[in-house]
Amino acid sequence: MHHGTNHLHSVVSNNDVSINHRIFSYVNALPFPEMLPYDVESLLTMLHTRLFDETLVIHECLYACRDHSHSLQARFAHFFGKTPHKYVQHHRLTLAEMLLRETDEMIAEIALSVGYKTHCAFNMAFTRRFGMPPDAYRKKCIASCVEMPQNTDEF
Repeated sequence: MHHGTNHLHSVVSNNDVSINHRIFSYVNALPFPEMLPYDVESLLTMLHTRLFDETLVIHECLYACRDHSHSLQARFAHFFGKTPHKYVQHHRLTLAEMLLRETDEMIAEIALSVGYKTHCAFNMAFTRRFGMPPDAYRKKCIASCVEMPQNTDEF
């Protein structure tokens, strides 16, 4: 059972339908396993609902699930292979990487759209994961997508 999200109106400061649509599609395509313990399901629902919201605070979500310890984080990691924080960061950077490849949106706009409060924080996180800053990554993608001119010589 996948829980819908309706947070897109606050994610992007401009009216860029393309980014909004991509965010909506990304979130709705995320897997939502059946038979999760109630607290893990509740936390996952909160994370999916606010995945790209820069005001998301993991500890507040844990508190809302009535878990003040690390036990819920450990149970979450058992099901998803990463802590809630790493889960959010993984999906933010995955979507950012896709937006860098598939759109010509400004990098600062992408950073804000995927939930980073500052371009600098986004730049550091992206570089840690992909081994290069977002602008260099985009240039590399553009360069690798450029087709070589076809040989027009006839034999």
